[in-house]
Amino acid sequence: MKRVNSVLLILIFFLMGVSAFLIVMNGQLTYDIVFGNDLPQSAYVSPASNSSNGTTQNNVSSADNTKSDEVKTKSIPLESIKTTYKLSIPRLGLNSSIRDDTVNANYAVYHYPESVQPGNNGECGLLGHRTSYTSPFEYIRILVPGDDVYIYDEGNKKKYIYKVVSNGKDIRYDYKTNPIKFQTSGTSRLLLVTCYPPGTTRAAWITHCELDSVDSY
Repeated sequence: MKRVNSVLLILIFFLMGVSAFLIVMNGQLTYDIVFGNDLPQSAYVSPASNSSNGTTQNNVSSADNTKSDEVKTKSIPLESIKTTYKLSIPRLGLNSSIRDDTVNANYAVYHYPESVQPGNNGECGLLGHRTSYTSPFEYIRILVPGDDVYIYDEGNKKKYIYKVVSNGKDIRYDYKTNPIKFQTSGTSRLLLVTCYPPGTTRAAWITHCELDSVDSY
């Protein structure tokens, strides 16, 4: 009887382990397809061509070709990144490129083509992963009002200095039916967009920043 009980216990623990593994894998697969539904077709190329400098980048996974439930935006292309931009957020220790062709790239975030270019009047939208592709926005929740966010325009040698004005207050659970609409006039603002909760497609987390100053370098 003791031997039977031991066998049953081993079997139970084995099944529990398998179940836990499947749950974790399902969650990861769910997140891996968070981004993609409303991006232009060019956002799914692999490897991706960087239109800003005409070179080919090889750090994009073949998963780029898989569409999914992206954080949706109004699909009216306004302008894409025409020069080379870099994003830097000191509090996060973040330094990444800004791409106009894909969100699924390591050390990079994606510029929404329907949003304005950095430094222009209106809202510039940047989309980044939270738990994959080097997770540029993994710790975005720790940003507080007053934190600096820098965008470097390497073509014109300008540094746009934004200040965080709101974080954690704009969480949109209806983004799939009510896509984000970026303003194209007014105060120069920066919207950092990612998923919430991390690893799910439930909502869009938006961090709001405003342009504080512009420096040359």
